[in-house]
Amino acid sequence: MQLLYPIFFLIPLIASTPILRRQLATSNTQNDLTNGSPCKPLTIIFARGTVEEGNVGARIGPPLFSAVANIIGAGNLAVQGVDYPAGIFGFLGGGSASGSTLMKKLVQQAIVQCPETKIVMSGYR
Repeated sequence: MQLLYPIFFLIPLIASTPILRRQLATSNTQNDLTNGSPCKPLTIIFARGTVEEGNVGARIGPPLFSAVANIIGAGNLAVQGVDYPAGIFGFLGGGSASGSTLMKKLVQQAIVQCPETKIVMSGYR
């Protein structure tokens, strides 16, 4: 297992195919790690921004996932959102302790469940 660091350089990329856009950019909730999906070569664990809906939001997460899938192939990517209270008060308080704890648990789960996957931890405020 290798831990990759934030891949912010991919955020500006936009998926070029309608199929990838449909698969990854239409849902604000992604649970590939916790729903029993097969392991993939790359797993993104993503924390949505403040007041975003679902567990990956809509503005940054899905376009990022589509861009990555466009590069490595949608069949090589698993996405897991972090379900935490992404409210204003948490933002003003410096972030969510429960969200940080859950992200840590999800990373640990990915390591155990999919020892060969590369893990990307990402998110935004």
